Amino acid sequence: MGNGFDLGLSVVALITTLLLAVIAWIDWRTWRIPDTCTATLLIWAGVQLLWPGRLHLGEALAGLIIGGGGFSLLAWLGRGGLGWGDVKFAAALGALLGFPAILYGLSLGMVLAGMAAGGLLLTGRAGRKDAFAYGPYLALGGWLIYLMTLHLLAWQS
Repeated sequence: MGNGFDLGLSVVALITTLLLAVIAWIDWRTWRIPDTCTATLLIWAGVQLLWPGRLHLGEALAGLIIGGGGFSLLAWLGRGGLGWGDVKFAAALGALLGFPAILYGLSLGMVLAGMAAGGLLLTGRAGRKDAFAYGPYLALGGWLIYLMTLHLLAWQS
C-alpha cells in the first residue's frame, strides 16, 4: 500500500470490520449467527472480487469450500460442539479471505477460542461441558488476517 492514504481501501476495511463486529456481537449475546448476517458477509465478499488487487474468483471459491467444508466436517464429528451458524460463517469468511488466508484466519480464531475456553476453565467460570459463542473468536481471527492481507497493520509497514 505504501505510505499514502487510500480512502477506498479504508472504506472497504471499515465496512468489513463493521460486518464482522456485528456478527461477533450478535453471537456473543445470542449464541446464534443469523443467516442474514452470513449472507451479507458473503455478498460483501463478492463485491470485493471487483476490487483491483484483491482476490480472484477461484481463491474466493476455494476459501468458501475449505472454510465451509472443513467446519461442516468438524460440526458433524463434534456432535453439537459446533453450530451450523459457525459453519456458514466459516464459509462466508472463506469467501472473504480466500485460499490460503482462510486457513490462517480459522486457525487463529480457533486458537483464540481455545485460549478463552482455557481462561474460563481456569477461573471456574465454565466447566468442560459448557458451551460458549465461537463466532466472536472466528471473527477476530478472520479480521486480523483480513487486515494483514490488505497490509493495514502498523507493524507491516
